[in-house]
Amino acid sequence: MASSTASPSAAPDPFNMGIHTPANLNRGARPALLQNSPATMNGTIGVLPVPGRMAQTPSSPIIAATAAVATEGAARTIIIDL
Repeated sequence: MASSTASPSAAPDPFNMGIHTPANLNRGARPALLQNSPATMNGTIGVLPVPGRMAQTPSSPIIAATAAVATEGAARTIIIDL
């Protein structure tokens, strides 16, 4: 029967706090490491929103509804007053 053992990493994990490590640590650790990285640039990303119009993200229900209608090939128009 085969067995495996964990090999020690080359460098100790600075975010490993044993049982006290928060479950969502990876979510904050990566941006913290990249914050002072020479590869990062400070600036705007994407398109500026039109005044008076809410920003639409890929997870927006408006985008999801529009994509669903387009995918189904329906020839209807969705108008949503915000």
